[in-house]
Order: sequence, then structure tokens, then C-alpha cells
Amino acid sequence: MKNKLKAVLLYLWQLPQHLLALLVIHATDARRIKHSHRDGIATIFKARRLNSSWSAVSLGDYVLVSHQYRFTDIDYAHEHGHSVQSRRLGWLYLAVIGLPSLAGNLYDRMAHRRWNYARRVTWYYSLPWEAWADRLGGVVRT
Repeated sequence: MKNKLKAVLLYLWQLPQHLLALLVIHATDARRIKHSHRDGIATIFKARRLNSSWSAVSLGDYVLVSHQYRFTDIDYAHEHGHSVQSRRLGWLYLAVIGLPSLAGNLYDRMAHRRWNYARRVTWYYSLPWEAWADRLGGVVRT
């Protein structure tokens, strides 16, 4: 009983991102794919009705992946780190992590179009909220 109460409270602690994730899952006809990692925080969904170049987004206990993207173990570990951030920050997650991450991604796509892929990846994952997700997920980028 104690574990169920803890799970319900944790879900409510992350409610804004969970509601947003469920909305996106429904809107994109996303399907759950099997993938596990360490403590199994996140459930991975592949968005079937979304033609986009975005790769993945973490919203609480849910990770949504574009159907066009080849999701790697490094990607999963990074998104796992975002799931840990969500558990720690609760209702603040979207403001502290989600919006800056979205802004950084959009800025990179507009301002760094002429950069090569490696330089763009280095820049993006050096942003504080992304570097923190890497650390929490155990990702070491070289």
C-alpha cells in the first residue's frame, strides 16, 4: 500500500508533464515500444503520426520519439536523465527544463544550420539542462 501511495504522489508531483505527454501520445497516435533502462523510470512511445525531424522529448514518465528517428542507447540514457530531472523538479520541470530545452533546440536549428553535425551536438549538449540530463543518465560524450 505504501508503494502505491508513493507512486500516486509521484505521478501527481509530475502531473503537468504527464498530462502534456498523454495529449501528445494521443495526438500523434504514438505506440509504446519496449525498451528498459536501469530503474525503468520512463516508458518509450514512438509517434506514428508525426513527420518531423525532432528526435525525442521527455515528459515525466514518458519519452516520445519521432517514428523517423533511430533511438540509441545514448539517447535513451539522456532522456532517462530528463526523467530523473522531472522527478526532482515536479511541477517546475516544464519551466526549468522543458522551455529552455525547446528554446535551445529551436535556436540551434535556426542559428547553427551551417555547422556540421558534431559541432551542433557538442553545442546543444553543453547547455546546462542538457549536460545535467547527461550526467543523471550516465552519458559521457567525447
